[in-house]
Amino acid sequence: MIKIALRQDEMSAQFIISGHAGYADPGHDIVCAAVSTVTHLLASMAEAWRTDIPTMHNLVSADDDDSGPVHIMINSGGDKVVNASVDCIIDAYQQIAEQYPDRVTIQWIE
Repeated sequence: MIKIALRQDEMSAQFIISGHAGYADPGHDIVCAAVSTVTHLLASMAEAWRTDIPTMHNLVSADDDDSGPVHIMINSGGDKVVNASVDCIIDAYQQIAEQYPDRVTIQWIE
């Protein structure tokens, strides 16, 4: 089971992604591939924003061997484009969870 913990407000967002879908054999698991693709996109955006917007202090953290959770924190500072992009990422995770409810869960944290 992939677990996605989310927190979002006008100024920041936090994502914690952990687990494996177990939908198919490693290398053939379309659910893991979908979540991984969205997660890599989010991590790339966080890194780009940190480079392009000097006041943005984003964090992307993961174990080198993919054994632990991925932590991504976005400090948007209220930037509308960043917040809209984060909304799109959350929507993508929600669509995957709706398609594969036995493989992906989303939990909103405070």
